Amino acid sequence: MKKIIALGMVAFGALFATSCLNDDGGGTNFSYVYLPAEKVETDTILPLGQVSKFDVYYTVKNVNEKFYQFNEMSRRGDTIEIAIVGQKFDNPTTDTTSSLITKKEVLTFRPDRSGKFVFKVWGGKDEANNDEFVIHDLEIPER
Repeated sequence: MKKIIALGMVAFGALFATSCLNDDGGGTNFSYVYLPAEKVETDTILPLGQVSKFDVYYTVKNVNEKFYQFNEMSRRGDTIEIAIVGQKFDNPTTDTTSSLITKKEVLTFRPDRSGKFVFKVWGGKDEANNDEFVIHDLEIPER
């Protein structure tokens, strides 16, 4: 009798642990890609201790790519290399043409010292498969 009750409890638990819904995330598969920068602009450079903002323009190939985050790749002295990380969705039901779309995101920077900084934002690969960068020089004044 104990075995029958235990078997019934397992079957009852399995009934509530399964689902008939098809919610396995279909259509939300994506991979991370680097998006090439076109240009970097800034209106006002704020003094040491304050946050300066940059407009970073980049290119996506179609509506299946979107911005995810900025990634600081390296910092050597006054040179900071940054990449734009995007998500490329594997969804064949949307536009898969190779049209280029330019978009803009705001990059913020709070310097820990005054002086010259060089921002190198990854801009893609050249014909020889070498990395190209959009370079933006910046002078942070004292307070």
